[in-house]
Amino acid sequence: MPSALVILAPGFEEIEGITVIDILRRAEFTVTAAGLVPGVITAARGTRHLADVDLNEVLRNDFDVVVLPGGGPGTAHLKVDDRVKAVLERQAAADRWVAALCAAPTVLLEHGFFPDAPLTCHPSEQAKVPPARLRGTQRVVVSGKLITGLAAGAALEFSYEIVRRLLGEEAVRKVNQGVCAQGHRNPVLGGGFHHTAIQVRNYDETIAFYKKLGFTEKVAWKHDARRAAMLDSGDGNYLEVFEREARLGEIPAEGGILHFALRTPDVDAAHAAALAAGATEQRAPADVTIPNEAYPVPVRISFVKAPGGEVVEFFQNELT
Repeated sequence: MPSALVILAPGFEEIEGITVIDILRRAEFTVTAAGLVPGVITAARGTRHLADVDLNEVLRNDFDVVVLPGGGPGTAHLKVDDRVKAVLERQAAADRWVAALCAAPTVLLEHGFFPDAPLTCHPSEQAKVPPARLRGTQRVVVSGKLITGLAAGAALEFSYEIVRRLLGEEAVRKVNQGVCAQGHRNPVLGGGFHHTAIQVRNYDETIAFYKKLGFTEKVAWKHDARRAAMLDSGDGNYLEVFEREARLGEIPAEGGILHFALRTPDVDAAHAAALAAGATEQRAPADVTIPNEAYPVPVRISFVKAPGGEVVEFFQNELT
């Protein structure tokens, strides 16, 4: 089974460190919790913890993934400890996984690891991330062998993503049978709804309306001559808004729903499953780059028409 090193620094965020250790052990990882200091480690909220080993004892060991929990004080200790830098250098040289949560991704920035990788981190630290790399509204971001998480509230999703990347979706499903986390991925499609696409008469008015309801604009681009945007509802589900296309004529009074999209880790498999279940193909699986104004968003998509006549998109990417 995979091996994981979780580095616990004085002031680490309890939810982050303990959640990762718990979930990885449930998934039968061999987990080593290593302390930056010997003996008792006092975490961010004053709880006291004993690591399995001192970090000095495992500096020459190989691990499939190295995990850095965050927390402001904990991250400050991680940044100035040469042993942490050495562990990360060893991990990068071997092209093995690194996972950092909350403030901890700034440790990687400090030392120049994964220099071009998109990432997320705690909102209080996001000003330190180059704008082209920041995925600040995303809860978990995967880029190459790097996994980053937003904050303590994303600790469970972050931990599951480590399991998913190293052991696969079935391992996540098995762990979640005991954990019963809400919103666990559909084992066939992988992620439930991604977005519903609508076509609107007044684009600016529509965008303003949904922003007043708490949506945030995540991606904006032009589709042919029309403006388009994906608005995040706050839980990772999106409303995709398209400016009206003149050639399609007037939009009905009830509005213009174009299609809905389902998340999937494998568009090709989902597309094939839909065709086998009786759908007809509208567009074969293809790689597409959304020309987002802030940074390009690569996706893989396909479209089918379901037996009831509705158009379904299968949507795969790691940035939304």
